[in-house]
Amino acid sequence: MLSLPLTGFSQQEKKEESEKGVWEFSPSIIYSYAPSLSEGLLKTEFHVTYWVNEEWGGGLSYTHKFINSAEVNDDLALIGSWNANRFLTLHLGLNYTIPKKEGENGFFGIYNEAEINFRPKKWFSFGPVVGSVLSKRTELYGGLHLAFEF
Repeated sequence: MLSLPLTGFSQQEKKEESEKGVWEFSPSIIYSYAPSLSEGLLKTEFHVTYWVNEEWGGGLSYTHKFINSAEVNDDLALIGSWNANRFLTLHLGLNYTIPKKEGENGFFGIYNEAEINFRPKKWFSFGPVVGSVLSKRTELYGGLHLAFEF
């Protein structure tokens, strides 16, 4: 009789613990092609995502870009993230290209990305990434990401 309420209480505790959110930091190295520039770009991208549960999250993405070792406009994106299954994560959001030169205007676009995740540890994953930024300066890209949860 006494163990029944204790069992119910311990199950309640366990359920609340599993619903606690998780932060994820994910750096990526990416090669991108921008048709409007007729040139390839090398990019480093950093995601910071808060996972509300195992399926849904949201966060920010910052992308630093280079053409022939020269820096070009960086991007900032507000993204929603969905773990479609164990191996696939999809990101979608609003992208803003930050002006690099004085007098230049920034512009908005749509950010979308898919990641394949291989998870050797619960807190670490890695894999290929493909995506695009659809805007005034559309880019198509692919690369490799690492992800660390804490």
